[in-house]
Amino acid sequence: MRTSRFTCIIDMKPSRRLRLRAPGHIAMIASCAAFAVASSAFAYPSGIGLSSLLAANPNLTGADINVAQVEASLNQNPPPDTFEVNPATVNQPQSKFTYIDYQGKSSATYNSAEGSSHADTVGNLFYGGIPSGSSSSYGVAPGVASVANYDAGWFGGNLIGLSENSTTQMLNPTGVQNPTVNNAQVINQSFIFAIPSTFTIAAQDQYIQNVDWAYDQYVNTYNTMIVSAVGNDATPSTTPYQINPPATAYNLIAVGSYNGQAEDGPTFDGRSKPDIVAPGGETSYATPLVSGAAALMIQAGNLSTGYPSSGTAGGWTQSQYDDNAVLPQTVKALLMNGAVQPKGWTHTATAPLDPRYGAGVLNVDNAYQILAAGRAAVSVSDTSTTVQTSPTITQASGWDVETLDNNGPLTVTSPTTFVDHYVFKAIAANPGQADSFKATLVWNAQTNVATFTEKQTPIFLELFNAANGSLVSESISTVDNVQQIDTLLTPGDNYDLQVLTSGSNFSSSDVYALAFSTSPVAVATPEPAALGLMAIGAGLLLLRRNRRSPGI
Repeated sequence: MRTSRFTCIIDMKPSRRLRLRAPGHIAMIASCAAFAVASSAFAYPSGIGLSSLLAANPNLTGADINVAQVEASLNQNPPPDTFEVNPATVNQPQSKFTYIDYQGKSSATYNSAEGSSHADTVGNLFYGGIPSGSSSSYGVAPGVASVANYDAGWFGGNLIGLSENSTTQMLNPTGVQNPTVNNAQVINQSFIFAIPSTFTIAAQDQYIQNVDWAYDQYVNTYNTMIVSAVGNDATPSTTPYQINPPATAYNLIAVGSYNGQAEDGPTFDGRSKPDIVAPGGETSYATPLVSGAAALMIQAGNLSTGYPSSGTAGGWTQSQYDDNAVLPQTVKALLMNGAVQPKGWTHTATAPLDPRYGAGVLNVDNAYQILAAGRAAVSVSDTSTTVQTSPTITQASGWDVETLDNNGPLTVTSPTTFVDHYVFKAIAANPGQADSFKATLVWNAQTNVATFTEKQTPIFLELFNAANGSLVSESISTVDNVQQIDTLLTPGDNYDLQVLTSGSNFSSSDVYALAFSTSPVAVATPEPAALGLMAIGAGLLLLRRNRRSPGI
């Protein structure tokens, strides 16, 4: 059966746009750069906490984790279909790779005619192995078990389930989705979709909503972490630009570039994106760092990291603990809460993330430390926002996975309020110095396969001082499926962190992940000069998207 494939639109330089469409194909922008890689050696990924993590945990390499790398072909009219990663360039054995081209043809052998320098660079950052010789350079997750390397067209059409109307060019979800050939737990997407410039604003919005639904449904179906670039902007400014699909999807991790060109949020419908940023001149190269970090977190979760030897992790068995630790919501919350806020970072109660930096700059060691602190079970689950005063949580950092009805006696019979209380005492690490506290709440938007609609349940995050009942900080966006608070605590005081919703617009499917951390001193703010990434040679060719023009 013939299916449609995506066609790249690549800016070979800011002033030139190359658009070559093949009949029946779906349009896409490759948020990437076409360039020659000078050599397979590249600088060790720095500025993301990897060195400190590996110093203490050298076995965290992504071992036993299956991943996928989806690449937009650099060639516009295959054959050849230029999307493949060269195992020799990324210093990995051929046996780890499976290649799936635009026709769905699978191969276990690299074809140099279909090789992509962009794919090589992304792969190097994601899972590049330790090179031979004296170099110690490698990627974030060099020990991954397998790599499914997909042409983006086949992946979008046959796994995600998007179909293009040949007349209108509208993308529509089919509702038919398939797992990757290796059941990947992390999928990297260093590309963006092209929205036809002839579309009206309403049609553009519908296009993005259709893409969002398909990707969110995929995450919900397969519990797969999908990490997507938000796209590049050659002339960044203070004016917010739209995040590009599929990074617009609720349940994905949307990645921007900290020290390079990236689109600013919010999304077309006013949601906070990106979710996180990482060092990299372009979002193509920031994204695989986050994908690699996700692989490390999933490996650590599978190893029961943070599970107490006594086996009393809030009543969970070790298997339950591991299963919850590796959920996409949990991994996303850990990475976002561990992110370091750069200078200028800001947010509001109704816009939980910074429009440029999201939750901040990726720091995989911080994320790991939150995971390793273990589960912090709910103190009280009830239908009242009355501040709880008796602390049950003694750890300074930690995480939890729960539903607001607690899968227990609370049932949705009428509009009401459901509250999970996490009650703790602020750590008095340094006398007279306030503690820094951050908490991140993540849950997935729910998708209806019959109607191709999705529902984002408003869940809020509020922090109260238990001594006087005063509200300290809150994140109460009604459109996002993440909330984040960042504030100072008074050492020795008790606090009630409340996760709550009101009304009957939620169900036990609304599983949330909460990550929190307390530190006595501020974490050093990374600067671009300290975030050296890799030597990729001269002639980096920049890409940017067509902006949505008012009134079109």
